[in-house]
Amino acid sequence: MKKIATLSLSVRLVVFQYHVKNASIPEGIPKYSDFHKPTASQFEGTGVQVMGPTPDVLSEFIDNSDYQLIDAWHATEEDWTRSAVRFVFCHKEYLNPAGLRPEFVTQRDGLLESFNRLAGKNLWQTMAHINPFFVAGKATDETVLVLDCNSRKEATKFIRVETGEFNLVPAKTEDEEEIFVKEPVTVMVEEPVIVFQGGREKVERGIGPGIGPKVLLTDKANRLKLVSNEVVLVAPEPIPASASAT
Repeated sequence: MKKIATLSLSVRLVVFQYHVKNASIPEGIPKYSDFHKPTASQFEGTGVQVMGPTPDVLSEFIDNSDYQLIDAWHATEEDWTRSAVRFVFCHKEYLNPAGLRPEFVTQRDGLLESFNRLAGKNLWQTMAHINPFFVAGKATDETVLVLDCNSRKEATKFIRVETGEFNLVPAKTEDEEEIFVKEPVTVMVEEPVIVFQGGREKVERGIGPGIGPKVLLTDKANRLKLVSNEVVLVAPEPIPASASAT
């Protein structure tokens, strides 16, 4: 367990920044505009790195903290094929509900749902910085914890499952006679991703054999958790050789 940061009144904001393909921007996340300048300005200046790029991270601390969502937006990156999606959380002692835009308040539940899916149903290569908090373009003694997340690994997937029911669908025989045939009813079901504990062997061509038992991808995750007021990085528990998620 490694300490990353201490959350207190001195940490005014916590910002999550996800780098995704444009086609993967969650629906309902607004595009950056002048309305977002007050929170976007907090990315100015140089911060102090408190966690280097770490693969396969699940961030699980914000729900248990004293921080609430106050802004969210996406902005296209330099190569035009990817975007940064940012979620800004503010310490409750600094909240100004009257200062929140009405359209944001209306969208907040949907934005939180998008955040929870990005944070809780994906593993990310994550690094963290402590940046100064700016007021009128000047750094203050308060700070911003920024978590930069990319290289996503989806921890869940949707599969099509037959319900056991059937619909009658019109069709025609070779003689152009109209008939009805049974077509199974299917639904999309979300299930966790399962992988080999040790990954796969490297081969010159094709896909190598799996190493070790099959386990949930989330069993291999590093987790950012809140212990008291400290954000800590917790390594995955050792997986017994006999473990299997099949």
